[in-house]
Amino acid sequence: MVQYIANIGFNHNGDVNCMKTILKICKEEGFDLAKFNIKKDTGKFEFDIFELTEIYDYAKNIKFKVYPCCFDIVSVNYLSGLTDTCEIPIEKMHDTDFINYVKSKFKKIIFDINNLDIDYIENLFYSHGPFLTMYYTGNNNGKNLKNLLFLKNKYARLKLGLCSDKLSNLSNIVGITNNIDYIQKNITLCRDLNGDNHVYALEPNEYRQFIKKMKEVEKILWIWKDLKKYK
Repeated sequence: MVQYIANIGFNHNGDVNCMKTILKICKEEGFDLAKFNIKKDTGKFEFDIFELTEIYDYAKNIKFKVYPCCFDIVSVNYLSGLTDTCEIPIEKMHDTDFINYVKSKFKKIIFDINNLDIDYIENLFYSHGPFLTMYYTGNNNGKNLKNLLFLKNKYARLKLGLCSDKLSNLSNIVGITNNIDYIQKNITLCRDLNGDNHVYALEPNEYRQFIKKMKEVEKILWIWKDLKKYK
């Protein structure tokens, strides 16, 4: 069964109440977990440790899992006491020291992979083991999706996910039909808000519709598989 990740990114705009509202809606509308960013390229943290504690306490109370994307040692140390899961961003995929440090602090790691050679992706698998959740980010450019499907068919124990920064669901449907494990979708409270990612994100009234459509695809796939047994 596919799990659905709500990618909040920086779409919380550094507002704790906005973040909590998004988490509440995501939980109610069927997402399984959420990802967010806390530190921009400028080095500024969007939340202080007290705000992060408030966010994680809230997520725990509503029984909804949320994990961060950490870009450096400081952000790893910032979050490691609050959650057991961390995403390593594309920019850090060749930083072995950073990856090993993250492994020492978090139980579960998600690799954010985009446009990397298939050999390097396989090397990550061999180096860090199938106990890690590897997350693959696709952007509908063809190559990413082909690499993802190649890995999925070759390594049964490798957990893979698909993310598209477009509002179209075509790549997600292809992923579901090829037994993908995770689908990530950008979300926001309003596409008119200031910021780079709002315009590509789903609004609250679209959350449930997205999940419903994807689960319908899953259902059709299972029906098709059952029918093939009787041919």
